[in-house]
Amino acid sequence: MISLYRSRARRFAVTLLTLVILLILLLLVSTSVGPYYIPLRDVVIALTSTSSDYRVIVLGIRLPRSIAAVFLGATLAICGHLLQTLFNNPLVEPYTLGIASAAALGTVVAISGNLWFLGSQAPQVLAFTFAFATSLLLLTLYRVLNLSITQLLLLGISLSLLYSAISTAIQLYFVRDVHAVFFMIMGRVSHCRWSHIVTLSIAAALCLVTGTVLAKPLNALLLGEEHCLATGYDVRVLTLAILFLTSLSTSLAVSTCGVVSFIGLVTPHISRALVTSEHRYSVPTSAVLGACLTLLSDMVARSAVPPFELPLSVVTAMFGVPFFMYIMLKLRYG
Repeated sequence: MISLYRSRARRFAVTLLTLVILLILLLLVSTSVGPYYIPLRDVVIALTSTSSDYRVIVLGIRLPRSIAAVFLGATLAICGHLLQTLFNNPLVEPYTLGIASAAALGTVVAISGNLWFLGSQAPQVLAFTFAFATSLLLLTLYRVLNLSITQLLLLGISLSLLYSAISTAIQLYFVRDVHAVFFMIMGRVSHCRWSHIVTLSIAAALCLVTGTVLAKPLNALLLGEEHCLATGYDVRVLTLAILFLTSLSTSLAVSTCGVVSFIGLVTPHISRALVTSEHRYSVPTSAVLGACLTLLSDMVARSAVPPFELPLSVVTAMFGVPFFMYIMLKLRYG
């Protein structure tokens, strides 16, 4: 038994170190990619020297954008991981459950309305309110109606479509700059500067701390609610804590960068395959892996069709949809 634990810990350490090195390399490469290519040598000089001609571009635009993608990916990956554990469903994440779309609707309502009493934090406040209300609704219907995996998924997708329809109507009739809001809601980090990173880092930290601190009760929850209760954990408190923190983190991410789909779906599966399903190992692995995937997606988004830039959700859907179909078929046919 001790050798097994040591083997898992060693495997986790090697995997996490490899992913961190990959993430650092992707960060360097991402700062060189854009409408104007900057050689890696000049990027390094810009980061270390105040006399570089590229310092303003690298430190003022590209590096904040890349770091924002890192925190965004980590947040979405851990949120998806926690929700999959909570609902015991391999197909759920903030996007497929409609939580991300609810947060987006709250953001659009805040942008279109004159909510002076909420101040500058109106998008975050309304995004969280809509996201948390949707989470509670889903959980209530899931428990009361004893929904299957497929039924829960269909309910989440239906809510997502409803929120998207309402959001589109509001944008058409109540938002002045429809193009800018639409592009933001579709997911982007191109506008992110150092001030946005504070919000995204808080979201990522909340997720990482939650997943790490609650690792033992989450492991117990994997074996069923009865087992979780038998080991002394309050399932109701655990459930509300996960829903609250994932809703809060998702709303911070969506109100800052819009809706980015499938990162929260794909990453936990790869993480559990690389290490184990034990949350003290899989949650940090999901965070770094989600950061890598989102950063790579952003690099593709900004360089695929120059001089235009694709929304992040367009790129993530390219690999997310086939993966979603694969999981569906695997559940159906084993």
